Amino acid sequence: MKLALQSKAPKADVLFLTFYKDEKLSKEQEKLLGSEKKLVEARLKSKDFEGEDGQSLTLYCDSGSYKRIVLMGRGEKDKQIPQATEFLGGKMASTAKAAKAK
Repeated sequence: MKLALQSKAPKADVLFLTFYKDEKLSKEQEKLLGSEKKLVEARLKSKDFEGEDGQSLTLYCDSGSYKRIVLMGRGEKDKQIPQATEFLGGKMASTAKAAKAK
């Protein structure tokens, strides 16, 4: 397995963004998304995605560095269980596998 730390995300088949309930895009996420920022903001504004625990929404991109952006809900920030990050990682792995992401 190859791990790398970068200040800019590389091109990828799938970009995962996690949100707590009713959380908005952070400045770092906005910078990361570039031209795809408006696509994500529109889904958050329309309440298509609210960050509920277990909620996910896949957005298909026509341009930019990603084929798909997957928004994943983490639920209420103050009600997290210790295994929440582990569960979220499992959901990300299964979503990436189903999308045949490289």
